[in-house]
Amino acid sequence: MINCNIKPDIPDHWSIIRHKKGGMFKWNPEMVETFIPDKQKNSSIGHSRVLVDLKGRKALNGCVMDWLLDNPEFIPEAWKEKCVYFFGTIYSDVEGMHIVFGLYWDNDNGGWKVCRYFMGMPWGGKNQYIAVFAV
Repeated sequence: MINCNIKPDIPDHWSIIRHKKGGMFKWNPEMVETFIPDKQKNSSIGHSRVLVDLKGRKALNGCVMDWLLDNPEFIPEAWKEKCVYFFGTIYSDVEGMHIVFGLYWDNDNGGWKVCRYFMGMPWGGKNQYIAVFAV
């Protein structure tokens, strides 16, 4: 069980801007889907558009990402072809930039790594997905 109500890991001197709690969540990859906004399929979009497209979907938060990093054997094989972001938690770095963390497979080193999306930048790319609870 993953406790999605607690604070996820936070880098030193960072803070959490928004953390959507999700209660106790039993990891089941069949209950999780990756989502790519329709408008992103043809071009980059702004982060505010991503947040609008997430309405009605429950984005997984940083607690799930932390758990998956600790238990990488549970990360779906299909995710190796994607950068999967966890928009349920938005962080602020020491300079005040709002950031969302994600996971990607590092082919060179053969392991899962953390990637960052700076929310002031365009969101796009065919491999950038958002992890959400399936409804």
